Amino acid sequence: MRLRKMKISIILTLSLLSGFGQETELDSLVRLSNRAIDRKERVDLLNIISRKYAYINHDSSMIFAEKAYKEAVAGNYIEGEIKALFQKCFYYLRIGDNKAALDLVKQAEFLSEKSGDKQLLAESYMIRGDIFAKTMLIDQAFEYYTNAFDIYDFQKNCQNKFLCLNRIGVLHATLENYDEAMVLFQKARRGFDSLNLKSKAISTINNIALVYASKGDHEKALDYYKNTIEQMQSVRNNTLEATILGNMAIQYVGLGDTASALIYFDRSLELCRRIGDVLVENRNLLYKCDLLYELRKYDTLEDDLLKILSLSKKSGWSDLAMEAAHLLALVYKAQGKYVQAYDYFEEFYEYYKIVESEGNTKKFTELQFKYDFEKEALKIEARNRRKTLLMATALSISIMGIILITILFIHLRTRAAKTLLQQDNLILEKDKLKLEQQNLTKELELRNKEITSNIILLQKKNDMITTMADKLIRAKSYFTHGNRDFIEKCIEELRDSAEDSDWKNFEVQFNQVYESFYKRLDEINPNLTVNDRRLCAYLRLKMSTKEIAALTNSTHRSVEVARYRLRKKLNITDPSVSLSLYLEHL
Repeated sequence: MRLRKMKISIILTLSLLSGFGQETELDSLVRLSNRAIDRKERVDLLNIISRKYAYINHDSSMIFAEKAYKEAVAGNYIEGEIKALFQKCFYYLRIGDNKAALDLVKQAEFLSEKSGDKQLLAESYMIRGDIFAKTMLIDQAFEYYTNAFDIYDFQKNCQNKFLCLNRIGVLHATLENYDEAMVLFQKARRGFDSLNLKSKAISTINNIALVYASKGDHEKALDYYKNTIEQMQSVRNNTLEATILGNMAIQYVGLGDTASALIYFDRSLELCRRIGDVLVENRNLLYKCDLLYELRKYDTLEDDLLKILSLSKKSGWSDLAMEAAHLLALVYKAQGKYVQAYDYFEEFYEYYKIVESEGNTKKFTELQFKYDFEKEALKIEARNRRKTLLMATALSISIMGIILITILFIHLRTRAAKTLLQQDNLILEKDKLKLEQQNLTKELELRNKEITSNIILLQKKNDMITTMADKLIRAKSYFTHGNRDFIEKCIEELRDSAEDSDWKNFEVQFNQVYESFYKRLDEINPNLTVNDRRLCAYLRLKMSTKEIAALTNSTHRSVEVARYRLRKKLNITDPSVSLSLYLEHL
């Protein structure tokens, strides 16, 4: 099945507000802020307006946060200043500028410590945790969420305590520590229920369902989704409901209940159209098209896929455009419309390169943020060391009263400096070894990409040759008897050129990089088929199911089935063991 696997992502259990019915309230708040005489009151109103706009219009949220910040600074209102900084942090987090968000939360944390307000300090810790979680600095995220929880844990009826538990649970889920994540999600859910915070409780139940979905337990995930839908009746959150309906459809697909899956896809799409959520609508429509393709209902797909592709191009959704183009190419191929299929395969490949480029840019940005963070941490550590050294020196000088002790102190310092120099040399050597290892890793990745590109080109060549040979066979009857022998000779030459010699060349290249890979495979199971060995090679090259399906002109479901059978042949009985990681360690 080509339906993309759902992954646990960072879900901050803030209510996913749809924004309906808030304009009138916001207008009233804006008028109140304009009429407010007391500066503190005006700052508080501006912060409230900024927070409400966060779910409607990000730019408007930032405008009111900036107004609140300037008013608070002018009036020396520290609490209002800190809350305005928080709102500015949220803005930069939403647009992906993690560095700017970190700079602002540092400022808010400093002011919170200065004011002695533990509540605001805990909130700054939570935002720090959000930034680190978003950039996959998991250890730092754990640290700050835990620091915030330690402060909130002393407060009764504190919803932020349960928000911390939920965030820490998400980190565990990200690391695939599902049991720990489930315990924390259940605690957070009970806490929100006790405070009658239904929207936050529903978001937490959705996290629990996502964990079960990630583990492949579709029935359990469905039970939680159904529970969520029942509770949605008392919460006006159409966007969240539409997302959950789509998730339920995906679970039905996993269970093989295609009829129910189509019903829930349609319910989700109808709700999306009603609330005008175009992105969620098109994602769920693409999921539905994937299912219809598997059911071979090709005639119903063309219009929907062309609509998704057109809208995705206009909106800049490269991943959706890539998926739609690929599915269109497969539909046309299945219908025998080879010209259209070829055109959309070309378009799919162009968007594939764009998506890959965007992914690399995002990874580079995250790495740059991590580098800046570690660099800043080293600077702070160096400053602390200098302060410690200066204090030690001053204390030593004040204690020493005679020249002999001073000389002895200098001698001791010299020895210490020598030791530090040796330690620095050791660190440099370790860094050098680490750099060499990184270079080797990069070289291996380049070789992987080169091998992958070669096999893709070889596969395309064979596909084109096979298609051309098939066309000549079908057209042979239209040629004169004098030309048929020539045509048959051409067909034979074309088929000879499409033999598996190309795959043998690929195996030669592959063995040069991974010398003992096939040897170890044969030790585990010497009866693997050629297709099994090819799938092992693709997975060792870190190709995703989607990429393998595109390369082999197979469906997502076919590749998943092949992977499942391969696990059995390799005697991988533990469901928690990843097939890809298992092959990487051969």
